[in-house]
Amino acid sequence: MSYKLSTNKRYTAKEIARFYDGYQNIDICLIVEDADDKRDRGMLIPQFDNSGDSFLVYMNGKIYPDSAFDGMELIIIEKVSIKPG
Repeated sequence: MSYKLSTNKRYTAKEIARFYDGYQNIDICLIVEDADDKRDRGMLIPQFDNSGDSFLVYMNGKIYPDSAFDGMELIIIEKVSIKPG
């Protein structure tokens, strides 16, 4: 069963990780902003390796693991399909 996320809503990193669990939605990147500081925007990139992270976040010129966002809320701004073709 696929876990759904809606735009313009707050989610914790754990909730967003469920979106990518089990290799689902691997063709979708999420554009997000920090719920507490709207100046911080970034892109979530699905991560499927043995690192234990469900996604990486490119924000403010740096790449962070999902664990860097524990305890924070992110707002989904847009869903971007990265399907080839």
